[in-house]
Amino acid sequence: MDELQHIGNRIRIAWTMAGLSQAQLAEKANLSFSSFVRYERAEKTIDIISLKRVAAALGVSLAWIADGDADANGTTVCDIDGHLSSFSSKQLDFFCRQMEATAENIYKCL
Repeated sequence: MDELQHIGNRIRIAWTMAGLSQAQLAEKANLSFSSFVRYERAEKTIDIISLKRVAAALGVSLAWIADGDADANGTTVCDIDGHLSSFSSKQLDFFCRQMEATAENIYKCL
């Protein structure tokens, strides 16, 4: 898996955990929906300005999106205990499907 795919996966994890849709995040980050989807799928290289907007809209650090480092609070987006308890069953089901797909992609690259 290349770096663009890793970035796309971290963005997907973060918007899922934030309870946002792709369209909502694209709007919050002031990006077109089609560009956002192409960034997430690693079909297009995301520029630094757009990446900063996505990070700000998600409330995570640019470092976390770029390479998985801890966010500004010293926690990672993977610290999910508190987040999952607030999910509806529909959100939780969606989150689980996204995590399974991400795990499958990672496994294919090993």
